[in-house]
Amino acid sequence: MVALKSLLIVCSVAIVAVQAKYDALVSGAIFVGKDTSFPEDDSTIIFKDPSNHPAAVTSLLWTLAKESDFIPSEFDVITDPWLYRKFERQLLDFPGFKASEISQRPLDLDGTPSQFSSQIRSNFDPRYAETIARSFWSQIPGYVMKPSFRRWLTSQIIIYKDKASDEITFEVAEIILTLSRDQSGLAMIDRQRASLTRTFFTVNTALLVDNAEDLARSVPIMGIHDFIKHMTTKRSELIPKPIPEEEPMGPSSTCGEGEVRQHVYHRRQRLYPISRWRMRQ
Repeated sequence: MVALKSLLIVCSVAIVAVQAKYDALVSGAIFVGKDTSFPEDDSTIIFKDPSNHPAAVTSLLWTLAKESDFIPSEFDVITDPWLYRKFERQLLDFPGFKASEISQRPLDLDGTPSQFSSQIRSNFDPRYAETIARSFWSQIPGYVMKPSFRRWLTSQIIIYKDKASDEITFEVAEIILTLSRDQSGLAMIDRQRASLTRTFFTVNTALLVDNAEDLARSVPIMGIHDFIKHMTTKRSELIPKPIPEEEPMGPSSTCGEGEVRQHVYHRRQRLYPISRWRMRQ
């Protein structure tokens, strides 16, 4: 218990340290692995059946984001650090998720798109590195709206599910870097030592199963594709920029081949903030 409390304190301190040092934030989300969930199932089954937990996790993450007023799809960029800080605090407080590890590494950037992507790929599992690098690159703006937007935080929620297991983990990966703009406002990555911070979470499957009925009454069900859409900042004002190697495909989900799913959004009345729940142990 002492070790877990210490870990949460370390995570909280790291989050606050990052949050205090940026002018603008852009957000995205990725699912990598096999989506075995059927969001159209009864809400109780979503939480009761571990094979449905990809949808359970995205539903919980979305509910925590909404309770924090952190709704990236409504913004081109987010300039209020408190919204994101509240969301990450909610992640640490929710008993169904456990912060398991935090790491921070430098990224030595030379200002070129290809090297930016290469630096990201070198820090992630080779199976998913290309998808993650594309998603991060797609969040770098092609146009900087204000000269005061110098320090940027680009954040990705990356959800992992192995094909052979119902276990789900996720991480919040953040890159903080500086961008310059030319006279027309086009964005340029500076030569710099940026930083990559990764906070890893495990999902307490047993707690979700044991509290399935209560969660089903209070949490709107949101499938993976809708979750990615809502957790990604708008790009309506971003203009094209040089593409490193392959063109980013936008919000990413690497589901099983041949799968065709219609992700639906079941609404439920929320009783009270789920981060404050005292779930059955």
